[in-house]
Amino acid sequence: MMEPAVEHLAGGQRTGFPYRHAARLLNAYQFRIGTMGWRAFDGQNVAMLLFFMIYRAALRDPDNYRISVNAIATSLRQSTETLRRAARLLVARELCRPAARGIERAPGFLDHPLTLEIGGHVEQIFEGILSDYRRSGLTLPTGIGERSTPERVAAALDAYLSVLELTESRIIQPVVLHVTGAVTVLNAAHLVEDVELGLLYGQDDTVPPAVLRRPATAQQVAAESGLAPTTVWRHLSAACDAGILRRVADGYLLADRLMSHPVTSARSREKIEYLHRVLHDLAKGRYAVLPTR
Repeated sequence: MMEPAVEHLAGGQRTGFPYRHAARLLNAYQFRIGTMGWRAFDGQNVAMLLFFMIYRAALRDPDNYRISVNAIATSLRQSTETLRRAARLLVARELCRPAARGIERAPGFLDHPLTLEIGGHVEQIFEGILSDYRRSGLTLPTGIGERSTPERVAAALDAYLSVLELTESRIIQPVVLHVTGAVTVLNAAHLVEDVELGLLYGQDDTVPPAVLRRPATAQQVAAESGLAPTTVWRHLSAACDAGILRRVADGYLLADRLMSHPVTSARSREKIEYLHRVLHDLAKGRYAVLPTR
C-alpha cells in the first residue's frame, strides 16, 4: 500500500493514508475520462463503455480479435440486447466488424483515427491524476514513467472502468452515474485544488462540513458532463428522489448519508486500493503486450 510521502496532520496527530482525498482525485479522473468518451460517442454511453473494454483488451492482446458480448454485458451489468445495439454502433464506425457469433474487433482498430484520438486523451488525463498524487505528497511506484504508451493507456482504462464495478451506490445506469459523478466532483473541486484543505478533510472520519461543499447547479452539471440540460434535470430530480443527491438553495449536493456512511467509506477504499494495484502492476510491467502467438 502506498503511503503519504509527507506527514498528514489532523488535530496535531499523524494519521494514515488520506483515502477520502485520494477518492476525490480518482472521482475527478474517472469523470474526466467518462466525459471525454461520452462526447466522442455522441452520448451513446454503452457504446462508449464497450469501446473502452475492447480497447483495453486490444492493447493487452492485439492478436485476439474475438469479442464476447455476453461476457461484457455481464461485466457492465447491462442486458445482452443493449450491448448488441452498442456493438452495431461500433460496426457502423468501422471499429468492429460482423462475425459468425456477433462481432469482432476490426483489424485496423488500434490504428483507427478515433482510437488514436481517444488514446491520446486517456493518457493525458491519466497523467493528470498522477500529477495530482504528486502534488498532494502521495508516493507513486517508481517506473511508471518508463512504461510505453499502450501500457499506460491499458492501465488508465482499467482505473476508469473500476467506476462501474466499485461505485459506492452500485448505480448501474451509466447516465445516472455520470450525472451524480458530476455533482460529486463539482462539490469537491476546491478541495482538490487546495491540497492543504483537502488533506485536512482527507480521512474517512474527517467529513468536510457543508460550508466547504460547493453546490453544483444543473447548468454546471450540463456544461461539465456534456449532457443536454433536459437530460441533466431529469436525472438530478430522480437522484434526489432516490436519496443520492439533495437539493439546496444554490444547487445540488451529494446526500449527507453518503458522505459519512461506513459502506461508502469501505467502497471508496476499494476503489483506491484497486487504483494502487493498477499503478503497481503498471510499474512492474504487467500491462505489457502479450507475446505474439
